[in-house]
Amino acid sequence: MSCPLRYLDRAAIREGFGMLAAELAAHHLIGSVYLFGGGAMVMAFDDREATRDLDARLMGDMQGAIAAVAGRMAWPRSWLDEQSTVHLLRSEERHPTAIF
Repeated sequence: MSCPLRYLDRAAIREGFGMLAAELAAHHLIGSVYLFGGGAMVMAFDDREATRDLDARLMGDMQGAIAAVAGRMAWPRSWLDEQSTVHLLRSEERHPTAIF
């Protein structure tokens, strides 16, 4: 069952990523998250105050950690997902901006 996601502002996103990093570390996993869309506009460009979800390209085995954060925060499992990656160019950015 999916619960509605409240808007994620910069503080909520940072909290979620902090929990995600801790969860990955606890399981000795390494992962990278490349945000685009509304999440990037909130975090990197300060263009808007909040977003509903985080569109990302995920590198690493993170689904369990993402689900654990969702459970703790009462967010749907889709709070951080790759569903919109079909809209990305296939080439990789050589120098992404670090935001967390």
